[in-house]
Amino acid sequence: MGTVGEKIASVEITSFRPIRDFGGWGIRFGKEATAYFMSGNRGVLITGSFHRKYILGSDTPERLKSVIQYAVAKENQDEEESNQMT
Repeated sequence: MGTVGEKIASVEITSFRPIRDFGGWGIRFGKEATAYFMSGNRGVLITGSFHRKYILGSDTPERLKSVIQYAVAKENQDEEESNQMT
């Protein structure tokens, strides 16, 4: 995530208006979130543990959400196992 130690707190599918909300496509810094998108108006909204928000544009936001959730679950599981060893 954006800051050392920040973790993903939530992931949800979102729609946005690139020109109105962020002034166009690409890497954009808005009032509500930092956005990364090349085309379209759908993606996932990731909220970090420090309440920072990021939007990742995607033609298949459902799939992207699933992949991110899987990675977060795997990371949490690995951390849990590591903590049990110490």
